[in-house]
Amino acid sequence: MEVTRILHLVGTMKQRYGVTSFLMNFYRNIERDKIQFDFLIYNDTEKHIIDEIRNLGGKTYLMPTLSIKSAGIFIKYINSFFCHNDIKYNVIHSHFHQVESIIFPIAKKNGTRICISHSHSTRYSESKIRAIRNWLMCLPLKKNATHYFACSKDAGKFLFGKNNLELKKVVIIRNAIDCTKFRYNIKIREEMRAKLQLQDKIIFGNVGSFKTPKNHIFLVDVFNEILKLNEEARLVLVGGGELEIQIRNRIREYGIMDKVILEGIKNNVEQYYQAFDCLLFPSKFEGLGIVLIEAQVSGLSVVASDVIPEEARVIENIEYLSLMLTPKQWAEKALQIVEKSERRDRYEEIKNANYDLRDEAKRLYNIYKKLEDS
Repeated sequence: MEVTRILHLVGTMKQRYGVTSFLMNFYRNIERDKIQFDFLIYNDTEKHIIDEIRNLGGKTYLMPTLSIKSAGIFIKYINSFFCHNDIKYNVIHSHFHQVESIIFPIAKKNGTRICISHSHSTRYSESKIRAIRNWLMCLPLKKNATHYFACSKDAGKFLFGKNNLELKKVVIIRNAIDCTKFRYNIKIREEMRAKLQLQDKIIFGNVGSFKTPKNHIFLVDVFNEILKLNEEARLVLVGGGELEIQIRNRIREYGIMDKVILEGIKNNVEQYYQAFDCLLFPSKFEGLGIVLIEAQVSGLSVVASDVIPEEARVIENIEYLSLMLTPKQWAEKALQIVEKSERRDRYEEIKNANYDLRDEAKRLYNIYKKLEDS
């Protein structure tokens, strides 16, 4: 049986990015003897991810940077890629909309029939200037793409329009997870809390990259208010990124350095969820908020911003709050939800809500095959 190869068009593939997690999770769990993922990457990426892709049987290609000055070089590379590459790709699955208006038409001229545009967010950018630039670059998107995918209804409506969503022209591909990995485990909880030396504390936590959309400055403001109400509270931040200095400065300004632990980027985030008593998730925008799904499997209570799609709420342990509320109001609600929550495993509920990775990987494979056979 001939293996089908899907070309994924992506920007930077770094471990801390949501799109990277989405792609690698599905790639690890899809039937690779029947289907393979290859990657056309805009920027260089982390070596261990490239190595894993190759070990799984995939190929990676690095395209040049696109700018006004380098547009000619970029177009020449894309033309050469699709004209002369040994593999003729019938399906392109894009997660990088800014270059689709160039790449999709060239790919179609060279025999690609299916060009999928996949929405992972509900905004073009956290920066106003970049948002305008990206909006302009995405204007031809609906015309050039042959199929629309999204991680949630909100993300689909944002990029492809309410009409396409209502006409069911947008396929929702859930940001699924390995549910078994995140199941509540009292032994791991006790071990992690001991490792953090926080056995007798109320632990508030967050998992996410230190970028503007994740709203860590507001999160620290909230935690400072929590401490005024309960001195036994502690904050653990798992992640990293360009705003780390600003976050550390905010913590220092409040004089709460001994109450906050910055753990950096970790490969075992599932163990941190076990240790937490409440996840604080005040994002300014999210395509779905996969962290919330992970947290819910372990029965962790969550206080999240109300801009996050309702699809992320599977169990009753999530409290959505407006970012217009004050940090003090967030703090009061966070402490309330910790006091009333009862921690237990919620694996079956999350799995039955179709967020199990193995099930969703099979569904994605069947979607690809159906598109190819159509």
